[in-house]
Formats: sequence, C-alpha cells, structure tokens
Amino acid sequence: MKNIINIITSFMILFTSQLSFASERYITLQSTTSVRDSGLLSFIIPKFKEASDIDVKVIANGTGQAIRNATDCNGDLLLVHSLKDETNFVNQGYGIHRHKLMYNDFVIIGPSSNPAKIQSSESIDLTLKKIANSGNNFISRSDDSGTHKKEISLWNKSEVKIEKGAQWYIRAGQGMGATLNIAIGMNAYTLTDRSTWLKFMNKASHNILYESRVDLKNEYGIIVVNPQHCSNVKLDLAQEFVNWLISDIGKEIIKSYNINNTQVFFVD
Repeated sequence: MKNIINIITSFMILFTSQLSFASERYITLQSTTSVRDSGLLSFIIPKFKEASDIDVKVIANGTGQAIRNATDCNGDLLLVHSLKDETNFVNQGYGIHRHKLMYNDFVIIGPSSNPAKIQSSESIDLTLKKIANSGNNFISRSDDSGTHKKEISLWNKSEVKIEKGAQWYIRAGQGMGATLNIAIGMNAYTLTDRSTWLKFMNKASHNILYESRVDLKNEYGIIVVNPQHCSNVKLDLAQEFVNWLISDIGKEIIKSYNINNTQVFFVD
C-alpha cells in the first residue's frame, strides 16, 4: 500500500512539473487594438503555436497605454504603430530593437452626403482644412493611441489650429470602434485605420471619403522588451516569435490575411 502511495505521489509531482513547464511556453504581447480588432492576431497566432508550441497572450490597448505597459514589464513584446514612440522606447533602453513588421493605411470616413466636399484627389492638408472650415463634426479618438497620434500630426502639418472649445471638434476619449459609432451617430468625419473600418459592421451611410497610401501610411513595428530592464522577459521565446513573423513564412501569412477578400496588411 505504501509503495502504491509513493508511486501515485511521484506521478503527481511529475505531472505537476510538466504542467508548470508547459505553462511557461507562452509569451505576452502588448499590442495596439487595431491589430487585434482587425482579426490578424487570431489568424496568425494559432499558426505560430502549431509551428513552435509557443502560445501568445495578447493584451490590447491604444499605442500609448501598450507602451506604458511594456515599460512597466507587463509583457515580452510590443506591437504598435507610432514610429517616434517606438524609437524612443528602444533608445531609452526599454526595448532591444525595432523590427519593421507590416503596414496598411489610415482613411477618413464620413457621411455619404460629404458636407465638407472632401476628395482623395486633393492633398490631406486641404482635406483637413475643408473639414475644419465646413464646421461639420469631426470625432477624435483622443486616447493617446497610434491613430490619435497620427491624427494630431496631420492637423499640425495642415496648420489647422483647433481652438479650445471648438464645437465641431469632438474628443471621444474612446477606442476605434466606439469612435466610429459616435461618428456615424453624429453624421461626422473621423480618421480610422482601414482594417478596422473593413471589419466594422455598423457603417450605415458612411463611406471612405479620403484615402492616400502615401500621406496616410500606417506602419507597425514589433519590439522585444529588454530583459536588462525587465528580468521577467522570456527572451528566447519572444525572439522566436519575432524571427517567425519577419521570416518569409511569416510575411506570407501576414499578406494572406484578408477581410471580405481584401488584403489589409502589407510587408516590404
């Protein structure tokens, strides 16, 4: 009887240790919401797990919050879309190296009546001036996301000064989905990434009214968090994921993802 108990105890210890080992075969990715909401991550992560037996836990926030989370050691990797902030993250020692991963583009959506009379044949500067001069509502995410950062840079470039208290400029302080719902409900314009718009179901009478793959290019980078700053980083597993993503296999998988038969992410 004693031998049986010892055998069972040994088996339980072995089983528990194997579970503990298996549980370590995962990494945490701090990601921007646009990549998650596009469906890309749920498309590629199972393929990576099949190839590597490494699972990827995704925590999605706006770019600013994702960077803060990674800075606070709450992740092994960072996937966002704000080049200046990504560069600062690496230069300050929080990340090892920024890898160019993929790109798509931003678009301006608005009501089909298009009260500001914007059109893609014109410059982005003129487009924003038309929206401001029309007095028609524009909804800003105002959430420190990569999309919000891009929007602010475009207003600054266009030299449109948004006066404090301007009634036409509405700060949502929300994610992209909620901001789109507000824009549609208020018959307003807003800036969104194309993949989220394609995935969005409640389009009503809104359409893409301005697009430019040059002026509105949306680049994503991926960075392994520096283990010298965060000792909990699973460096080998995180680097394996990055290497897979930027390999020919990873690139082909990213390019193959589509929404309604439309390719939404591109690689150089």
